[in-house]
Amino acid sequence: MEPEKAQRLIEETKNFYESVANHFSETRSFNWQELKPLIDKYVEPGDRVLDLGCGNGRLLEWLKDKKIEYVGIDNCQALIKIAQNRYEKLAGLKHQFLIGDVLSLPFSGDSFDIAISLAVLHHLPSLEKRKQFFKEVYRVLKQKGILFITAWNLWQNPKALKLLIKYTLLKFFRKSDLDFFDIFYPWKDKSGKVVACRYLHFFRGNELKKLADSSGFQVLESGILPRSKKYSNIYLVLQKR
Repeated sequence: MEPEKAQRLIEETKNFYESVANHFSETRSFNWQELKPLIDKYVEPGDRVLDLGCGNGRLLEWLKDKKIEYVGIDNCQALIKIAQNRYEKLAGLKHQFLIGDVLSLPFSGDSFDIAISLAVLHHLPSLEKRKQFFKEVYRVLKQKGILFITAWNLWQNPKALKLLIKYTLLKFFRKSDLDFFDIFYPWKDKSGKVVACRYLHFFRGNELKKLADSSGFQVLESGILPRSKKYSNIYLVLQKR
């Protein structure tokens, strides 16, 4: 994918979340219970934790009693505002929410013990942007720091699979400038009407592992976390070498 196209898709995704921020936040008032044992396993008291693509800040619900320092970052101003309002009265935990870019983090190197990225990577277009993500997170993690990642397992989503067939055919006939295994996925409002679409990437096989390894990370754990009978997430636990 051309760099200019990838950057436009990033801007379109940002604008998408700005436009649906309130409704999106309402649908993300809970945390995925299958993630909690992994987060409890790796996050320790005293850690400085970076929440990449923090959205409305819901991950803080699981971290607020752990005696850590928390920083949430997201490029969606509306979601950051929701997170700030939601946790403005939270006492006893040093925390902040910042508007920023996960591909150009506003932190010095070796700044964090833990980085957590939930449902972000499938929104990053092009192999180059995904490599940039891993490189940037590697930079800000301390030595032996942990990166915990999830991405949607779109292969389990029938609607997404139909769209994959559509965009693959468009690609073959040179009517799409997306990469193979990329789609636009619809978002419906409360009435069920499609109001916008967002970019998604299907991760295949060991694609995420290879990306992590090429960026210098060691894979500690990987697998699939089931959310329900219909949906699941790919996850990796990585360590900075």
